Amino acid sequence: MQTLKNLFRAFLRSHRMAGLFGRQPMPAGGPSTAVTVPAAQVQALQSAACSPVAALLQQLDTSSRGLSPEQVRQRQLRHGPNEVAHEKPLPAWKHLWHCYRNPFNLLLTLLAVVSYVTEDEKATIVIASMVLLSTLLRFVQEGRSRRAAARLQALVSNRVTVRRKTDA
Repeated sequence: MQTLKNLFRAFLRSHRMAGLFGRQPMPAGGPSTAVTVPAAQVQALQSAACSPVAALLQQLDTSSRGLSPEQVRQRQLRHGPNEVAHEKPLPAWKHLWHCYRNPFNLLLTLLAVVSYVTEDEKATIVIASMVLLSTLLRFVQEGRSRRAAARLQALVSNRVTVRRKTDA
């Protein structure tokens, strides 16, 4: 099972999709959950959920009116900006390589090489055409799906307006 997880992680990294799976869901409860959350973190969240609002606001160093501009600046310096991480798309040549590099195409390439070595020109041309067609079809289809996903993502708004009372 661990090998499958490692293969999946390697696949995500090679396709620059690791950021999509970087979040850790809250445990659903019980010992059968796949995600292990430290007991101290679970206890802190349960304590926060049960504590009075005034005590929680004091613990979080805020107020019911929100953070001051200075507190915002300090927290952004400490924790970084509150932004969703985006992965850069693969260059076209690398995407094409990933589309070629699958077991089916590798096997067909090996068969084409064997056919070429045995001087079977017709088989070499047919097999090479199959590899080329398979790779190009996958490249075009994945390109279309990525563009469609980008268009859908552009429709989703993830902006929030924060109103703060300025000191000036």
